Amino acid sequence: MTTQDTTSTAAPAKAPRVTITEQLYALFDQVGEEALSMGFAQDLAVAHGFNRTSAGISFCRWRQLRTATA
Repeated sequence: MTTQDTTSTAAPAKAPRVTITEQLYALFDQVGEEALSMGFAQDLAVAHGFNRTSAGISFCRWRQLRTATA
């Protein structure tokens, strides 16, 4: 007869999920507002594995947020 291990192990803590938008914003922040155009932002995002259309939408929102807080 075998005994089963009855000690329960807690599930490992999950890292907070970072949204695609947050990842794109961080990518755009690395380049900076002055050096980034729509086409470059889209190409940069595609090079990092993101969707071109999503990158364009996120770029417009990112730029609007950055210019509103400046």
